[in-house]
Amino acid sequence: MKTSIINTIAGLDQLGKKAVRFGIVVVFLWIGGLKFFTYEADGVVPFVANSPVMSFFYNHPTEYKKHINKEGELIAANHQWHIENNTYGFSVGLGYFPGNTGHTGCTL
Repeated sequence: MKTSIINTIAGLDQLGKKAVRFGIVVVFLWIGGLKFFTYEADGVVPFVANSPVMSFFYNHPTEYKKHINKEGELIAANHQWHIENNTYGFSVGLGYFPGNTGHTGCTL
């Protein structure tokens, strides 16, 4: 009886490995899924607008501070400004790069 309990406990390591893998998959899918929504694009606006290498993607990069949407907040006028400024177009464009070109973007 004692050995069967020990064998059962020893076999739980496989369950633990599967649980950890499942957790990692859920997190990666969650983060990856956010890339397709304007919520994520609003978060990277300051980084792109202040970048000397990437700010040319926006029509008016210096005016973004007036139109920031706080996290979880949606102000229609600010959202419309971001559409006109090409904020969301830029973030959608990033999704079209093949896998290895992402490393190039990281260096920018």
